[in-house]
Amino acid sequence: MAPNGQYFLLPLWIFEDRTWTALSLSAKGILMAIFRHVNREGMAWPSQKTLGLEAGIKSRLAVRKATQELVAFGLIEISKKRNPRGGPLNVYHRKISSDFNADGTDRFMPFFYSVIDSGTWRKCTPAGKAVYPVLRWKAKLYGDEDTDYGGGWIHEDDLEEHLQNRQWDICRRANYESLSQLAKWAGVDRRSVGGALQNLHEVGLIEDMPAVRGAFRVMLGACDEHCGK
Repeated sequence: MAPNGQYFLLPLWIFEDRTWTALSLSAKGILMAIFRHVNREGMAWPSQKTLGLEAGIKSRLAVRKATQELVAFGLIEISKKRNPRGGPLNVYHRKISSDFNADGTDRFMPFFYSVIDSGTWRKCTPAGKAVYPVLRWKAKLYGDEDTDYGGGWIHEDDLEEHLQNRQWDICRRANYESLSQLAKWAGVDRRSVGGALQNLHEVGLIEDMPAVRGAFRVMLGACDEHCGK
């Protein structure tokens, strides 16, 4: 599923071993922007201006520091090449595996291009960018909204169609202990989680489920300004 069907695969170990927790807020935002551009060979060469725009970071120095941090964490490597005009160009090499044939598809999370391309990612607050991938990681495939409590398991005969067309997964209180736990996984202060969730709601990446206490839909993709028109 996705409005445009395109995505990159983010391995779950980045959350499980707390790498995501340890990254700075700027590095979290830039990581997704870089991976959005990575080709089949694991390389990308967006400009610092492009990365900053897509991640909502205005300072090129902050972008540069974020990419250096990602190198230090072993998530990317950076080499140099020349652009068509002869100027220097950074080439970012993705260093984390996306081989789902070897590791199994259940060890990866698809991150849809539409979240970046729609401008939604840059509209997220720094804490929102930290929390959203955690919610994607913890959210589960439940049933559609017409089943009891907005959950319940999909019948096997309907599962393939549901997987191809679903717009969201559901994050329930069974998937996280508390807002403090979400804060710990996201690497943000507990007091910022409420604001992050409100921001994600405002940009359309989560939707409330009033009938189920502590539960909300976590959108897999995002619409651009023309979506639905």
